[in-house]
Amino acid sequence: MKRKRFEFKEVNELFKEINSHLTDHVKILLIGGGAMTLRNDKESTKDIDIVVSSDDFKVLTTALVKVGFETEKLLEPAYQHLDAAVYDDPRGFRLDIFVNRICKKFLVHDSVIERSETYIELDKLKVTMMSREDIFLSKSVTERDYDLDDMYVLFTRGLDKRMIMGEAAYQTGHSEFVWEGYLVLKISELEEKFDITVDFKERL
Repeated sequence: MKRKRFEFKEVNELFKEINSHLTDHVKILLIGGGAMTLRNDKESTKDIDIVVSSDDFKVLTTALVKVGFETEKLLEPAYQHLDAAVYDDPRGFRLDIFVNRICKKFLVHDSVIERSETYIELDKLKVTMMSREDIFLSKSVTERDYDLDDMYVLFTRGLDKRMIMGEAAYQTGHSEFVWEGYLVLKISELEEKFDITVDFKERL
């Protein structure tokens, strides 16, 4: 199936369509390229990555099936390790759904939710956008080619370095990974590729 790219208007229509098939209230945290697209940080995204609670997962996926989505079983190699439930439909739309933790690494906790911005609130569906700082940090542990490009865009928008370093410390304390190490390596790649200097790398 040919993958298409989501544009701003199509994302809105998709949310309304999903809302019309929900049987209960669901909260979605929009992360990655989807959140960046809605903030006009990028023109489009080829998949929409979202995080939901374990309780909301079943309600949401039941609605997706009613809309026409199916689970995708033949994943590209770069996506096989993400630990996401992948749904697509005949139109070429694709949703990567994470439950509580992104890529088995980034824990979505109360502070992450509090930093997010409400994008749209319908009668049953509420969609929030992850903060730029949390997107920047979560992309530091992925291996997809375009994630480095997204991190550069986020960096040019201006980031709260204290927030990033504080969240990196929290994630280290709630996982088996040393997030500061991942972030330093990714920032070094970022500096080399785009010829920039990230001033908080030395503190990390």
